[in-house]
Amino acid sequence: MVLEELRIENLRNIKTAILFPGKKFNLIYGPNGSGKTSLLEAIYLLSTAKSFRTSKSYKIINQEADLCNVFGIVTDSASQQKYRLGVQKAKKNTEVRIEGQKQQNVIQLAKNFPQIVITPNSHQLLEAGPQWRRKFFDWGVFHVKHSFGENWQHYNRALKQRNVLLHQGQQNTEWLRQIELWNDQLCQFAQSVTEDRKAYLELLKPYLAKYVTNFIQAGEVELEFKSGIPKGKTLAELLKNNIARDQSLGRTEYGPHRWDVSIKFNGREANQSVSRGQQKLIIYALSLAQLKVYAKGLESDATLLIDDLSAELDDEHTRLLIKALDQEFGQVFITTANLDTLPLEDMSEKEVFHVEHGEFNLVTTGR
Repeated sequence: MVLEELRIENLRNIKTAILFPGKKFNLIYGPNGSGKTSLLEAIYLLSTAKSFRTSKSYKIINQEADLCNVFGIVTDSASQQKYRLGVQKAKKNTEVRIEGQKQQNVIQLAKNFPQIVITPNSHQLLEAGPQWRRKFFDWGVFHVKHSFGENWQHYNRALKQRNVLLHQGQQNTEWLRQIELWNDQLCQFAQSVTEDRKAYLELLKPYLAKYVTNFIQAGEVELEFKSGIPKGKTLAELLKNNIARDQSLGRTEYGPHRWDVSIKFNGREANQSVSRGQQKLIIYALSLAQLKVYAKGLESDATLLIDDLSAELDDEHTRLLIKALDQEFGQVFITTANLDTLPLEDMSEKEVFHVEHGEFNLVTTGR
């Protein structure tokens, strides 16, 4: 996918901006607080209708406005089909449009403009709780395993209903009958969801090994799948036998919603055995592997957003990353406070934008 046109209104300090990005590298530079990350945030909205910086909509709306708008034209690099995407954020609601038609959810938005974002907080993938890894890996499963999205929606719907019953806590015959009904629903969709996740990780592993070798050289990263169901048990028996425990917790303890991936480096948990610098390299290797699996499976490219690259990697690894991106991947947006830290000569095609006080100017074009 290629973002060909981007229009922003009242997003943080960007009152109005119109950009026509290039098909390969798009470099955005300027002083801190100028609007570099806000630009990436606007692009990300066109894929998720959410910010990667905050869950509170009012924080991304310009203080002098009641809402913000982002509009983009995206072209599928394989089919050349164009998609016109729009997201409007008010303080209490979000509106998504595709081709001018209002959407009830963001699923089609994500399919039309898939993105991966790497920020200075991306080390949380290794250091923080499993919700970070679930979000990261499920991005790939959703895009590559076509049955996953619908089955995962069905599973979550059943999970929500079961949890509502657990909160009610009325253990009578009708209550138990309804619990059993939702148990059956959970089991029905759990198997396919789990199989899709396992299959996706197997697709990811050879590409991960390649990029780990590129960036770290000596070392091996392993991905250990944890299904959310203890070994030797079935979800059906766990749901049936743990009703009292689930009631006391107020939620369903076991199932694919509790899945995780243990990320190990040379046999040890990566969050305990590698430096912060090596953690960053593992994050980049994982992200490129995901982009590669996406490209192979859909014969198209997802867009990569990198915030503050010059602060993330040293000169040697930045050059290795740029070389890989130039040779193998599609559109990339990179922000930096210092353009001199990037190996511009290694980029075959680039657009350079300078930003200050929320205003963007095209400085160099490599078309």
